[in-house]
Amino acid sequence: MISRFIESSPPRTLLFVFGDHGFRLSCDARGTAPATQGGASPEEVLVPGYAWLVGGVH
Repeated sequence: MISRFIESSPPRTLLFVFGDHGFRLSCDARGTAPATQGGASPEEVLVPGYAWLVGGVH
């Protein structure tokens, strides 16, 4: 769990979190199909990444 890691980190720790891979939600006349992965669409290639400065930062 990320929260346990953050709570035990020293003040002013810079934390980077990245996703493993993306996925795609296809739509048709019936609605949204189940998520798929394993292609080269932008949604599957571009993954999220976040950075936080955690702990006592003031």
